[in-house]
Amino acid sequence: MVYVAHSPYKTSEHKVAGAVITFQDIDSFKHTVEESRAYADTLIDTAREAVLILDANLRVLVANPFSTILFTWPAKIPSIAPFSSLVTAMDIPRSAPCSRKIVQQRTRVDDFEVTHNFEHLGERVMILNARRLNTKQSLIFLTIEDVTDRRKANEALVKQAELLKQSEETSAASPLTS
Repeated sequence: MVYVAHSPYKTSEHKVAGAVITFQDIDSFKHTVEESRAYADTLIDTAREAVLILDANLRVLVANPFSTILFTWPAKIPSIAPFSSLVTAMDIPRSAPCSRKIVQQRTRVDDFEVTHNFEHLGERVMILNARRLNTKQSLIFLTIEDVTDRRKANEALVKQAELLKQSEETSAASPLTS
C-alpha cells in the first residue's frame, strides 16, 4: 500500500510554481498496526475476568467473552447500552462515583469493591479496576473481577480454623480418663 501526499511548491514571492508529491510505502506500518490489534484482541479475549472498553459517554465499545457470562450479554457486543445505564439497572449507587472519577478527573480506579445481586447468578462481589487510555477517543479500560467464590472459600477456611481451635480447646479442657 502506498500513501501519496502532495503540497504546492511556492517561490520566495509566494507564487505557486509547481507541486511536491511524495510517495510512501505504508505496508510495514499497516502490518504493525494489524499485529498490535491482534495482540490486544488476544489479551482481552483470554482474560479470566470481564474486560470492557468504554468511550467517554461510558458506552461499551468492546467486551470480552467472560463479560457475557457476568452480564448475560450476547456474544458479539458492538456498541451496546451505556455502562452508566447498566450501573443504574444493577442499582449500584457506589459505581456512579467510580465512573465519574474516571471520566471527569481522568484518574485511575483500583480495587473498587461492588456487591450486586444478579438475577441469573445471585449475589456477587466484584472488584473494579479502570484506567483512562490516552487516545483521541478518550477511552476507558475497565476490568471487573468476580471474587465471590474466593471470598466464600476464605470464609469457610476461617470457620474451619475456628472449629478446629474450639475442638482443641475442648479436648485440652477435658483430659481422657482411663
